[in-house]
This record gives sequence, C-alpha cells and structure tokens, in this order.
Amino acid sequence: MKAINMNHDPSPRPGNTTPDLPAPRAVSFTVPGGDYAEIPLVVDVLVPPPARPAVGIALGFHGQGSDYHTDFADCFPALAGLGWHTVGPTSSRGSRFPGGNFGAWLRSAMGRKGFYAELREVERAAEAGLRHLDGAGVPLGRLPLVWIGCSLGAALVLEALRRNASGLPRPAGVVLLAPSLLLGAEDYAEVPLIGPNHAEPGKLLAMIRDWVEIGMPVRVLWGDRDPIVPWDKVARIRDAGAAVTILPDAGHTFGRIPLPGDELNHRPALTDFLVRTLAEIQSGWAAPAAAPPLPLAAPIAPIPPAPPFKP
Repeated sequence: MKAINMNHDPSPRPGNTTPDLPAPRAVSFTVPGGDYAEIPLVVDVLVPPPARPAVGIALGFHGQGSDYHTDFADCFPALAGLGWHTVGPTSSRGSRFPGGNFGAWLRSAMGRKGFYAELREVERAAEAGLRHLDGAGVPLGRLPLVWIGCSLGAALVLEALRRNASGLPRPAGVVLLAPSLLLGAEDYAEVPLIGPNHAEPGKLLAMIRDWVEIGMPVRVLWGDRDPIVPWDKVARIRDAGAAVTILPDAGHTFGRIPLPGDELNHRPALTDFLVRTLAEIQSGWAAPAAAPPLPLAAPIAPIPPAPPFKP
C-alpha cells in the first residue's frame, strides 16, 4: 500500500497535467438492447494516432449514475495518445440516471432486474468492443488487455471475468478505482434489493488471490475521503493481494461530482495513475508464443432471474 505522490495542485477548477500528446481517433457505435437492456448501449472507442505504435487495449466500465464521458473521457485520451486502444461503454443505468441517484436506479425497471442486468451489459459491451477492434485489424492476441472498473463497475468487471461467459481472453491486469465490490445489503439499508443479486464478495476475493499468485497484477486507487467505500472494504481487497494506492484528500469520484469529499479536482492525478499503472502492466506482460484465436463466438451464459421487486 502506498500514498500517491501528488505532483499537481488539486483545486475545484478543471485541469489536466498530462503533456500534449497526438490526438487519437474517436469511434462511437451502439449495441442493441438484449434480454435486460431496455435501451441500446453506446460504446466509445479511442484509436491511437497512426504514428503511435499500439501497446495495449484498455476496457473501462463506469460507476453507478455516471457514464463513459464522466468517468473516463478525461483520462482515456492520454492512454490512447500513448498507444492504448480504449473501449468505454455507457450502460442504460448511466444514461438513464445521471447524478448518482442510486436509490432511484434500484427502484427503476432496470434496477429491479438487479446486479445481473448490469453484468449482462458489461459482457455484451466487452465482447462488442473487442469484436470492433478485431474487425479493424487490431492484433488482439498480441497486445495486453487491461480491464478497468470504477465504483460499481469494479464489481461488474470482476464478476464478468469470474464468469467469463463470453470466453474473453485472460487480462494482463485489472485496475479498480474506488471499488465498491464488497458493498452489500447492509451498506444500502434503504434499498436492500441489491443484496440477493450482488456478486459474492468471497468468490471475488478468492479470484484476486488466485490472480496475484500467478503473477497477474491487480491495482487499486482509493481516495481517503471516500464517503461511499470505507477503508475496511479496501483493506480486504489489499489483504487478498491487490496493490492499493491511496490518493490523499480525494473522494469517491476523484472530483468528478461534488459529493462530500469530492470538492477538489483530483482527475489529473487519476490520469497520471492510469498512465503509470498501465505502463507497468504492459512492461511486465509477455505475448504468448503463438497468438491463439480469440473465442469470442461463444454464447453468453444464462443469468439467474432477479427476485421479485418489493416496493
């Protein structure tokens, strides 16, 4: 565990300390709604500039009440400028309930379908994003693949990888930002619906331990003023073997939304953390001797039905 070295002045004003980089090319497409999604998913892709050799692929999944643009649009261009293909979907929860109203989402038609509705969207978006890159000629099997999850997106990323229903390739590393993967029914007493449908924390922690044992990096960034994810939850992830970096005076969204603890702008520090962390993962990754074809054609496994909604 370490505290990040603050090399900028956090302030309420927007800012970015990332040096000027070649502009990436942006592509956006939609994925039709499926069994659970009531509206199409929007997937935003950034392609590195032609003069910049590709070094990896980053999949980013946003938190509750936000979307790709609020969680990653100020970070991913820096990664793309350094050679990372980035994929960031916006799920129906993000586009329908901006502003972080978790209770409203859980009481909505989408929320009643529960955690597994979110999970299905992550799986569909990841598969669609990788298929898009594959069709564009990106050598998927020869580049490190890093999954990034923010807040509830961290739980969704880990559960999607644990299920691996779509047969996606094993990641080179996982990055969890303000991860709420251990929050359960007791943390949302006013909306206990999430309890029966949430991922099982014990299984996710065991998977992190297994990953660390085989040398796959798991990195965590947490702000010490986070009012949503307490330190004891992050400590359990650390004890499972993940490397935790603490960002002093930062809240749950690192300054994206003016929640308690989030009054200061720490987004440049978040970008710096992602740039350094993905470079570290990329440098320690070795491509397989023979790149196997990606088994992306496997059908997505059935998802258990949600329990009946009780107002």
